[in-house]
Amino acid sequence: MKIKNKRVKKGMTLVEVIISVALLSILIIPLSTLVLSGFKNSKDGENKQKAIYVGQKVLEEIKAYDKIILKEEGSPMHKYFELLDGDKVEKDGENDKYTATFQRNIYGNPSEPSGSKEPVFNVELEIKKNDKFDYSNVNSVDYTKAGYKLKLVKKEGANKLIDEDNPLKEIIVNDDLVMEIKTNTLEIYNRNDRSNIKTIPIKPGQESIIFINHDESFSIDNLNIEIFNDLTSSVDINLVTNSVTNVDASGNKRTVNIISSKGNIMFSKIDTSKEAGVSDMYNYSVVVKDSKNKILFEGDSSSNLIIK
Repeated sequence: MKIKNKRVKKGMTLVEVIISVALLSILIIPLSTLVLSGFKNSKDGENKQKAIYVGQKVLEEIKAYDKIILKEEGSPMHKYFELLDGDKVEKDGENDKYTATFQRNIYGNPSEPSGSKEPVFNVELEIKKNDKFDYSNVNSVDYTKAGYKLKLVKKEGANKLIDEDNPLKEIIVNDDLVMEIKTNTLEIYNRNDRSNIKTIPIKPGQESIIFINHDESFSIDNLNIEIFNDLTSSVDINLVTNSVTNVDASGNKRTVNIISSKGNIMFSKIDTSKEAGVSDMYNYSVVVKDSKNKILFEGDSSSNLIIK
């Protein structure tokens, strides 16, 4: 008689099950924490990227402006301007400073239906004039260099040429003018009346620079000014005019012509209507925060801007 050995299949004992569950519990807690942490970090990173996008978009929007016209409202009256999404940027009292606090998402105004499920960020904007930089018109007239500063103007019903540094020194313009540049003086007279000569002293060291301001009130349509330069050096003649406003009743341009009859002159015509204005420099900063007031983005920039 043959006896067969049977293999006995053994299951897990209760002790083994308890140990397995305990080990699994020990492992699953850090694993779940790691997964949740990774998910949170991923979400935080995504929100931060969106906050950066929102902040950069606001910065670029401000940089797109070259001129801002302020509006007024309220009592007491306050000044403001609006961004593209209608957010108000208000003037801070009498200072050259403008501030705003508003909400944005990646689509712009959070009230837009397309952005209703997107996170909403709190945006703080500040625009402030940079007082360390003094910008003036690139073609502006620097009268400080003038040895002679003259003005063609209609005064007391008569067309006159006056010395702007001494308005009492004036000559009524009845004809073309003649200017003789001497070592220490400038002599001016009408071509048809040499007896009525006006003598204007100059500032030492500035005898070679003359500014003639052609005012829009001066009503002679075509005036010739003949220059006699008795100096051995060249003289700079600067005619300041405005081709838009210096016109007669029919809209025709009134002109002043400079003619050199003796010596060397350098003639420059400055048309103020064509000046390229340079606006003030403004610094602006943008801070973007989440709903818990945590800063996710800080950026700043600057540009030339006209605000009035």
